[in-house]
Amino acid sequence: EKGELFFNVTEKLEDDESCEVETSTMIVGIRGTSLYVSDDTVILTNGKIKIEIKDPESKIKKTIEMEAGQKLTIVPSTEETGKNTYEINEATPEDLPDFAKEAILNDSTLAEKVAETFEITKAELVEELKESLSDGEDESDEDDDEDDDSPFDSRHSERPQQGGNQPKSNSDTPVLDNFGIDLTKAAEENRLDPIVGRETEI
Repeated sequence: EKGELFFNVTEKLEDDESCEVETSTMIVGIRGTSLYVSDDTVILTNGKIKIEIKDPESKIKKTIEMEAGQKLTIVPSTEETGKNTYEINEATPEDLPDFAKEAILNDSTLAEKVAETFEITKAELVEELKESLSDGEDESDEDDDEDDDSPFDSRHSERPQQGGNQPKSNSDTPVLDNFGIDLTKAAEENRLDPIVGRETEI
């Protein structure tokens, strides 16, 4: 995902090796751990890490340690604080973004470690993650249903599905039919939104 990473380091680094993720607000040291990192958030699902909090204005850096099961959130500087601050709270599996949940579900060994972090069984973790992903899909479907009547919905467009054996079109404009929407036909079928406030132009 853009601006987001989920790490699962399966082999611990040697003492003379290092791996760091740098964002605009912090530097995260990666060793034998699994964690989620975005520009202002870290969720540690396994292991321990050190994080260097950066403050662009004061140039002051502060190093902190995180334990598995914790969530760090960067709080941007304000006139009152004058510098970036942070909050560390207990994390839950639901705090993870969907792509991280899917990565855990697809890795049995990782799922065991994450379940141990959150002090639940692997079966409970898997059920919680699947339920969370399912809830997200249901919300997405509801949003799609609200736009069912729009002529711009892909289910209402005249374009054929990609792949497979498509029947040959008898139209004189097959490319337009494939990539465009027939607004005249949509109007005839009463699938266009009503026009408000344009009486003069019409």
